[in-house]
Amino acid sequence: MNSIVISAFSLLVAFAAFIVAYLAYRRDRGDLRVTLTYHPETELGTSFQVRTVNHGRRTVEVETVSLLLESGKSITYSEICESTTLPRLLPKTLEENDYEEFSFPLYAFEDHIHSPLEVIQAEVHDTLGRTYKVRSSHRLKRQISEH
Repeated sequence: MNSIVISAFSLLVAFAAFIVAYLAYRRDRGDLRVTLTYHPETELGTSFQVRTVNHGRRTVEVETVSLLLESGKSITYSEICESTTLPRLLPKTLEENDYEEFSFPLYAFEDHIHSPLEVIQAEVHDTLGRTYKVRSSHRLKRQISEH
């Protein structure tokens, strides 16, 4: 009976150690958090802003940032920079807790975007081939509808 208690306790300790090791592994890599916001009145006019924050410990190099429309078309930040005077920020290296904000003024793509409600998600790709996505939330759509 005593050996069964010791074995069960050892199993619990091993399981707790596994969880701690897994959490350390997840924290030790690059981890981008992406948010999408809508700004009806900025110096660029009506625009969307994609904010990327590296919550991991390793550096992440952002390769592309894009908005996906209901029609299936994707508008990249590089296309925005070509048609406006916005600075070329890509590729962008983000260290631990660094952030970068990418503005997507809608006037630059009036022929593709007829309404801000057509934007359904933002996508960020890093140089390791990982894709980070954030969908347009109900709260964001309600905010767009109010303006």
